Amino acid sequence: MNTLLTCVVAAVVALPMGQGQIVRVEVNGVPGTYDGTPPQIRDGRVLVPVRSVFEQLGATVTWDDEKKVVTAEKEGRHIWMRIGETTALRNDVPVILDVAPQIIEGSTLIPLRFISEALGAKVVWNGIEKLVVITTEPPPALLP
Repeated sequence: MNTLLTCVVAAVVALPMGQGQIVRVEVNGVPGTYDGTPPQIRDGRVLVPVRSVFEQLGATVTWDDEKKVVTAEKEGRHIWMRIGETTALRNDVPVILDVAPQIIEGSTLIPLRFISEALGAKVVWNGIEKLVVITTEPPPALLP
């Protein structure tokens, strides 16, 4: 019995992590919209089209096609990533990514959790629904 259970568990653990599997993303309760390549799981991480999520989070995005570098800025936070590299910069401090930004089907996809948290958002993964929920803190109320 233990041998059978061990074989079943080993088989489940050995299954691929949904490579290229489509996922949904919501930012502050609003579903994301994507032209072309949708968010998806690659190498066990959710990657998203760069412009759509950065813009949903209120960041300004720049793409350097020659250097294959994407940068984003929001409220004094600066992010730099290069296609194929697992070292990104957050406010000029190196951060090691679990998976490098990639070009997939002509779109630049980047690691969702890193960019969201680097811009001050909170990220929750619902594996059952294949849904990423991102929430941002409202700006502090101005005192009279």
